Amino acid sequence: GAKVGFMNASSATHGQATRLREYRISMPLTVEEFTRGRDFTLARINELEEDGKGGRGVKVLCAERRVHPVHGEGLYTLKTYDVGKKIPYWVRVLLPIDFTVTEEAFTYGAFNDVRIRIGMLSRFLLRITSVQLEGRGHDNA
Repeated sequence: GAKVGFMNASSATHGQATRLREYRISMPLTVEEFTRGRDFTLARINELEEDGKGGRGVKVLCAERRVHPVHGEGLYTLKTYDVGKKIPYWVRVLLPIDFTVTEEAFTYGAFNDVRIRIGMLSRFLLRITSVQLEGRGHDNA
């Protein structure tokens, strides 16, 4: 059956209103097929990004199994991305600011919650919550 992903993306900074967007994307996959593909892809991406030396600018600080009271067993990951390594040296010298991005992700079966913070914008938070449901997206999540 067709699968629909519901995704709410919001970003907020201190003192500003939160922006909330909802997207519904119909896909020709079951929730089980989507979850299996997502898990494989995330494992492969983590393997490619993490070289153990920080050479690619990605450090996996935590990757552990956790149990959520509502969504059940899942995976929690905490990563940092040193985006500054991709910026030319002369720009880093002129702008000595923190180019680190932190990603905290909770993946519980068909439910995902990702929180992204940017080092130089300490009050910024981008939160993406998604859920995969069977059907064509006509029902509310």
